[in-house]
Order: sequence, then C-alpha cells, then structure tokens
Amino acid sequence: MQKKEQSKNLRNSIYDGAAYSMAVGAGENYVSPYAIFRGATDFNIGFLSSFPALFSALFQLSAPYALNRFKNRKGLVLLAVFLNALSWLFILSTVFVSAEIALPLLLIFFTFYSATNAFAGTLWSSWIADLVPKNIRGRFFGKRNAITQLASLISTLLAGVLLGLLQDGGTIVGFSILFFASFVFRMLCFFFLNKTDDPPHSLRMKTESPIKFFKTRNSNEAKKVILLSALFLFSATIAGPFFVAYMLRNLGFNYFEFTLVIMASSVARVIAMPYWGNISDRFGNKVVLTLGTFFISFIPFLWLLSKSAYIIAVIELFSGFVWAAFDLAIFNYLIGSVSREEIPSYMGNYTFFTGIARFIGPNVGALLAWNFTQTPFLGFFELPAVILISGIARLIVSSLFLTSIKEGSFLFSPKARETMIQIMLLYPIRGFLNGVFLGMGVGNRIMQSLIVSVKRRVYR
Repeated sequence: MQKKEQSKNLRNSIYDGAAYSMAVGAGENYVSPYAIFRGATDFNIGFLSSFPALFSALFQLSAPYALNRFKNRKGLVLLAVFLNALSWLFILSTVFVSAEIALPLLLIFFTFYSATNAFAGTLWSSWIADLVPKNIRGRFFGKRNAITQLASLISTLLAGVLLGLLQDGGTIVGFSILFFASFVFRMLCFFFLNKTDDPPHSLRMKTESPIKFFKTRNSNEAKKVILLSALFLFSATIAGPFFVAYMLRNLGFNYFEFTLVIMASSVARVIAMPYWGNISDRFGNKVVLTLGTFFISFIPFLWLLSKSAYIIAVIELFSGFVWAAFDLAIFNYLIGSVSREEIPSYMGNYTFFTGIARFIGPNVGALLAWNFTQTPFLGFFELPAVILISGIARLIVSSLFLTSIKEGSFLFSPKARETMIQIMLLYPIRGFLNGVFLGMGVGNRIMQSLIVSVKRRVYR
C-alpha cells in the first residue's frame, strides 16, 4: 500500500473513531441515566448491562464464521454499523411510550445496539490490524485513542449541559435529542468507513469455538491474558453498572455533577493514551496491562471515601488514567501477538469470555445489593457494599496478573524499580516540563536531576 493511501486510511480511521466516540458520549453514556429517569430498579440496571454483554459475546463470536462465508470484510462491517445506527432510532422511540413499556423495549433495543457493535468490532479489529504497520501501532493507537476520548469528552459535556438546562420539565426532550444525535454520529462512521480501503486478506479466517479455545488456553500467552481479563472484568462489573445509580440516587448528583464525574475519566484518558502508547512501545504491552489492573483495583475503595462530586471527579481522573492502560494494552496485545488470520477468532473469543463475565457480574451485583439491603457487609449497605466487594475481588484477580504473566517479574528486580519510577512518576512530568520549556532542553536537565534524586532515595 502506498504511503499516500496509507495516510488517507489512517486519517479516516481517526475520523471514524471520533464519530463513534461522539455517539458514545452523547448516547451510550446516558442510557443508564435515562433508564433511572424512567424509574429503573437495581435489577433493571443490572439487566441493562448484563444482557447486552451476553448477546454481544454471542454475536461477536459469529463474526469470523460470517467472514469465511461471505468473504467481504468491509461489507459486513458497513452492514453492522448501519444496523447499529438504526438502533438509536429504536431507542429514541421508547420516549413516546409509558415507563412500563419503555424499560423492556430499552433493554431489547440496547441489546441489539451492543450486539451489532460487537459484531462490527471483531471484523474492524482485523481490518485495522492490516492497515496499521506494527512498528507504529503503539503511537498510532495512542494518538487515535486520545482523539476519540477528546471527542467523547466534548459530546459528554454538551450532553450533560443539555440535560442540565432541560432538567426542569424538559428532560425527556433532552434524551430524545441525544439519541437522535447518536444516530447521526454513527451514520458518519458509516461514511468514513466506506471511504477506507480494505487491504487484501486471507479468505479463510481461523475460527475456534469457545470450548476448544478454553481447552487449549495454555498453548500461548494471549489466551491466558484473555481468560484473566474476563475474570478481572467480572470483578469490575459487579459494581461497574451501579456507579451511575449510586451517583444519581444515593449521592443525589444532578446531571451537571454526573457529567463532571464521567468527563473527568475522559480527560484522563485523553492525556493517558499517548503516554501509555509510548510506554507500550518501549516496555511492552504486558507491563502496561499489569500496572493497569493493579491500580484499577483501588478505585472502588476511593469512591467510598467521599460523597463530594468534586472529590469523586478527581478519583475518576486517576481511574481514567489507569483504565486507559488496560484498554490499550489488551487491544495492542491481541492484535500484535497472533497472526492476521487468527485476529477475528481471538477477538471473538475475547469478547465471548469477557461478555460472559459482563453478563454474570452485574447480576451478581444486583443480588448482592438486594442481599445487603438490611444486613451490612463490613458496615456498608446495598450499593456501597457492592462497590466494596468489587474492589476486593479486583485486588485478588490483579494478583493473578502479577504472578501469571511472565513480564510481571520485572516488578521485583532492581532494574524493575527504576523502570517503575520512570513509568509512574517521571515520564508524565518530563512531558509536561518539555512542553513548558518549549523543547529547549531545560526540561530534560531537570528530569535528569529528578531521576538521580529519586534513585538515591529508592536504593539508599
């Protein structure tokens, strides 16, 4: 592929990602608040997270088989994206019916949205892997993800402002505008994907059933990472879907405060993606993945320390930073550690196992919330108890990442301590200082002094 064509395709990929993120920021981020506005219970919220995850897993698993059958990767992606765009019109239709009818329909339509999204995502992963050269994947996806997170941030902010302005009597109109805007953004994705070339690829893509995949899980490191990721996401989704209900019901946040919190996470991701992309290129994806899971484990405990929207927003800054590490490392690792023919199968099985985890987790969380309505868990009731349990479960699973992934051993060597200092403390500061001093070398000299100082304290 010529360099000019490659640049055009990568540019269209960024535009597609930005449009998709605008749809997520304006629509997907506000589906749960919409359900709560229509009177959803904890079980409704759990179902709204778990059933889409289950059907997403099943649909994505079928993607490699569909590609082998129809042999048109781009056409299948475009069809799935078009159906995905239509799902927002279906969701929009629920504003015109009563809550008793709207909530079941919302579950059906949002499940359809998630399933078509997952199907497209599997084949898109194979497509983008053929478009992006391996030697620039870390930097490209770091840049692309930063742009998409910025787009999500902007749309989330505008959506929150809109709902806040219409909160007194016009909330249903606000949700209607958001869902229609999401339809428009997804159609823009269709437009940019249609302009992107599909490089030649193998007509027969490797397929592997979940049962066979599970039986051969020890055959390579990628399968181990997939299964550990599923277990970690189960731990996270025990509480994940209920943070929205916790903010809007337990803490009494308005839509402005709710938007502030979810924006904080997006801001952190914008900053963190290029940073983690560079770390991934330099130290490898396993290092980034291990660090991400370890620090994500502490997020639920921090949430229970305050009821202030501003403090929780600061916590979400940290949350967005470390979740960016997890997301980027998983994607880069899966498309970089297997052959082109295996990518759809691996991504499909990844979504299958993580989808099962995302299905079980919210239902377990809803049952735990119901169970701890009257009886406390370590002094916490209902949703706070669920959040605490999720944090404990994350810590347990994160220890498996540290002990099961080979590169995890770097954390305990003398060289590793230096690496940890640089990754977690010094490199972000270096980027800031270099920006402040306009590349005149002052930032690097200050950083060298800091590195020497910190090393002396650590090795003293």
